[in-house]
Amino acid sequence: MPHLLVCLLFVLAPAVGAAQDTRYFEALPDLPVMPGLAEAEAAGIAFDKPGGRIVTLYATGGAAPASVLAFYAETLPALGWREIDRQTWLREGERLSLEASRDARVRRGETVARFTLAPE
Repeated sequence: MPHLLVCLLFVLAPAVGAAQDTRYFEALPDLPVMPGLAEAEAAGIAFDKPGGRIVTLYATGGAAPASVLAFYAETLPALGWREIDRQTWLREGERLSLEASRDARVRRGETVARFTLAPE
């Protein structure tokens, strides 16, 4: 029996660690930062106005733009977002748009992902 528990711990430990490693954007704490990307906190902006929030966030990293789009296409529906097209989602009166591209102006030409949240 003790061997079974030890084996179970080895199997579950990576999954628990992965769940704990999930990072979220500072201004949108329910939007995960894709593994391999880092939030560019200084570049983002956020406004609350009577008609709703307006938030623009940036993340950079080595992931290919297509991988970024695929990650969020898989992740966002589980968070209540309804996909409108490959780069636009709706949830509770808000529209989230995502653009991802390589940018030669960013260190080593990394991918820049830009998220824009606005009222629908």
